Amino acid sequence: MKHPNLTAAIVADLIENKGYSRKELLAQLGVGHMDPVNVSTWREGSKYPSEEIMVKLAELAGIDKEILLMDKFARKLRRVGIRLDRSAITRWAGTSSQ
Repeated sequence: MKHPNLTAAIVADLIENKGYSRKELLAQLGVGHMDPVNVSTWREGSKYPSEEIMVKLAELAGIDKEILLMDKFARKLRRVGIRLDRSAITRWAGTSSQ
């Protein structure tokens, strides 16, 4: 299944392949009080979580947080007509931590 953004792909992986329920995922992210519907909107790609939650998602998934944050930034750029492909995001994130 193709996911609309990297965050959606990570949330889907954590649920489908790692076995988290939506409630368990929220608890792991330290936001157990949130409505599990939020997880569905992240998974569908219709909304992004807060940057704080995105950082925790990256940690849970074992990826560099800058990649997720840059993916969100790239979506904002697309809204105004600027395209930034995933390879550029990965290159940027790879050089930012050095």
